[in-house]
Amino acid sequence: MHARSEALLLSTVLGLPEEEAGGLLRSISGLAALPGQSPAALVARGLSPHLAERLGALGVLAARFAEGALDLEPSLRDPRKLAAFLHLRYAGPEEVLGAVYLDERGRPIAQEVHFRGTGNRVPLEPAVILRAALTYHARGIVLFHNHPCGNPAASGEDLAATRRFSEACDLVGIRFVDHLILGDAGRFTSAVESMGSKGLW
Repeated sequence: MHARSEALLLSTVLGLPEEEAGGLLRSISGLAALPGQSPAALVARGLSPHLAERLGALGVLAARFAEGALDLEPSLRDPRKLAAFLHLRYAGPEEVLGAVYLDERGRPIAQEVHFRGTGNRVPLEPAVILRAALTYHARGIVLFHNHPCGNPAASGEDLAATRRFSEACDLVGIRFVDHLILGDAGRFTSAVESMGSKGLW
C-alpha cells in the first residue's frame, strides 16, 4: 500500500486530517510497524497518551485479524503470505523467536513464541521448540524471528543457528521448512535461502 493510501486510511479510521495521519505514520515507521508497539512505546515516540491508546488498540485489532487469517487460509504454503501474517503479530521493537507448526499437509496447526531477546539477540534452543512440536504432533516447522533494527538480512549467527536447528530436526524426523527473518515495512528474508538452499514449501 502506498504511503498516501495508508495516510488516508488512518485519517478515516481516527478522524484526523490526512496530513496529520501521514505525520503519525512517519513517526511509527508505517502501519506495518503498528502491531508490535505498545501504547507506552508510542508515547515515548512523542504521541499523546490518548492517541497512543487508540493506535495501540488498532495494533491489537490488526493482530487479531491476522490470527483469524491463519485459521481462514490453512495452507499458507507461500512464504510471503506467512511472513505477512507474522509481521502483523510479531514485528516490533522487541526481538522474539518462535515457530509455526505444520501438519503432514503443510497446514499450520499452531504458532508460538518461545524466546524473547535481551539486547540485540534471542537464543535458539532446538530442544524447546522440538518438544513443542511433539506436543502439537507437528510434522513440519517454520522458524521465525524479527530484527527490530528493520534490516531482515541474515547474520552469521542466524545462519549458524539455522544449520543447528535443521540438523536437530533431521535427528527427530521433523521436516524443517524454513527460517523467516522479519524486518520492517513487510520485508523478510529466508535464512535457508541465504545459505544457498531452498525452503521446503
